[in-house]
Amino acid sequence: MAALGDFQSDFQVNLSAAKRALGIDFELKEKQLEALESLYNGNDTIVVVPTGFGKSLIFQLLPWLMQGKFKRADPMIVIIATPLNSIMHDQVQSLAKRGVSACYLDITGSSGNTYDYKR
Repeated sequence: MAALGDFQSDFQVNLSAAKRALGIDFELKEKQLEALESLYNGNDTIVVVPTGFGKSLIFQLLPWLMQGKFKRADPMIVIIATPLNSIMHDQVQSLAKRGVSACYLDITGSSGNTYDYKR
C-alpha cells in the first residue's frame, strides 16, 4: 500500500502535468484543489461555489489528471451534465480553443455536435 506522502506526491506530479496539458500557468484555488484531490482519490464529489469561481477548470483538468494516475496513453473521458444548452456550447467551444476534443448533446438530440472517439 502506498504511503500518504507517495499519494500526495503522485497527485502533485499528475496535477502539474494536467495543468501543462491545458496551458494553465497559475495556482489553483483551495476548493479546486480539494475537489480534484477528492476525485483523484475515487470519491463522489459535489462542488458548490459561486458563479465564476472556476468549476469548469476542475472537470477540464480531470482527464489529464486521471491519465497520469492510471498511466494511460490518452486522457480519460469525462462526462458532464449541465442544465443549460448555452453552457454546454460555451464549454465545448472553450475546450476546442485549447485543442481538446469535446462534444455535447442537448435535449433535442439535434443541435449538439458529436465526436467519434477512436482509440
